[in-house]
Formats: sequence, structure tokens, C-alpha cells
Amino acid sequence: LFEALRSRRTQLAQEQDVPPYVIFNDKTLRAMVEHRPQTRSAFRDLHGVGDVKLERYGDLFLDTIRQHA
Repeated sequence: LFEALRSRRTQLAQEQDVPPYVIFNDKTLRAMVEHRPQTRSAFRDLHGVGDVKLERYGDLFLDTIRQHA
């Protein structure tokens, strides 16, 4: 799952021409792996996820997490 999340992050970073850590840092990706949130609310509760990142990236990363459930 961690590698799938990193791949998603890299893809988004390339599309937006920003460094990957601007999307989410590794600590936040590890929290996604550990907690495996299934809802937007649970995703929002992760360290490093704010309202803006939830709106921009939440559904994309939740889809990736669900694919590895």
C-alpha cells in the first residue's frame, strides 16, 4: 500500500509540477497505511491532512487505500 500511495503522490506531483512532499510527506503516507481510513472524515483526522488537502486529494488517496483493503 505504501508504494501505491507513493506512486499516486509522484504522479500528482509531476502533473502539478511540485515536489512530492507538497502533496503529502512520507509521515502522512505512513499514517494512511497504519490507519487505512475509509471515509473522508477519518482521512481528515490523519496528521498532515487539512481541509485543502482533503478537498484536493482525499478521494484519490481514499480510492488507493480501498483498492488495497
